[in-house]
Order: sequence, then structure tokens, then C-alpha cells
Amino acid sequence: TTQAEVGMYSLAIALVSIFTFISTLGLRDGATRYISMLRGGGNEEKTKAIVASSLQIGIVGSLTSLLILYLVADFISGRIFNLPDLAEPLKVISFSIPFAVLSSILIAIFRGYGIIKPRVYFQDLARPLIFLILTSILFVAGLPFISLLYAYLSSIVIVSIVLSTFAYKKLSI
Repeated sequence: TTQAEVGMYSLAIALVSIFTFISTLGLRDGATRYISMLRGGGNEEKTKAIVASSLQIGIVGSLTSLLILYLVADFISGRIFNLPDLAEPLKVISFSIPFAVLSSILIAIFRGYGIIKPRVYFQDLARPLIFLILTSILFVAGLPFISLLYAYLSSIVIVSIVLSTFAYKKLSI
């Protein structure tokens, strides 16, 4: 991996982070706040509606962000950053947006229910650990730079799927 590739990786991660942030704008804090308020008032029906709405809005917003970033990746890389090689990394990790948003909203929902551990277990420990393991395997195998992006994407997808399964079982979402 060259210095230029590391720079492209960092830039691609930064751009995807911006699109992910825009996709969740207000949803995380809003979901946590309203779920905790409604649960405190004993209104379980409205709580479930907030959970469902948060997930639906987040999924639609994140899929829209994915589509926009994927379609403008060539323009951003060539015209804005003058790095045509940035297009492929942007396109690859743009697919992480819906999974990152889903995980973020699910963690916010857990916080609304007063459950903090999923953030620590899934976001703070599992995702970096999976990424480290996959990156180590790629390094030992001598695979090309683009594999690093697939490792990043895979770590987010795996954690999102496991977290979704956990949320379904724990909260009946």
C-alpha cells in the first residue's frame, strides 16, 4: 500500500462519513429522546411507532445517500479532488452507508430503552476488531489496496447484521 493509497483511503472514509452523518441527521438523538420519553409515559404503542419511523427514515435516507455518492463518485474524484483513482474506493465503501446508518439508529434505539452495552460491544469493540482481523489477513495474503476497502465494508456489514439480529431478539423490532 502506497502513501497515495492511504490518502485515498482516508479521503474516501471522510466523504462516506459525511454522507452517513447527513443520512442520520437528527435521527439518532431524536429516536433516543422520544423513545425514552414515551417509555417513561408508558406509551408503548407510540414507542414502537417511533422505532419503526426512525428505521424507515434512516433506511430511505441512507439508500439515497448511497445512490448519490455512487453516482457522483467519478465527478468528486476527478473534478473536485483531481484524483481519478478515488472513484473506485468511493463507490466500494459507499455501500457501507446503509449499514452504518442502520447500526447507528439501532444503537440510538437501544439507548432510548436505557441499554448502553450494544454500542460498546458492537460499535466500539466488534467493528474495529473485525476490521483488524480482516486487514491482518489481507496484509499477510499480500492482496491489493482495494481489498482494504472491502474489509472496511465487510466489518460494517457484519456488525450491522449481527446488531440487527440482536435488536430483533432483544427488542422484538
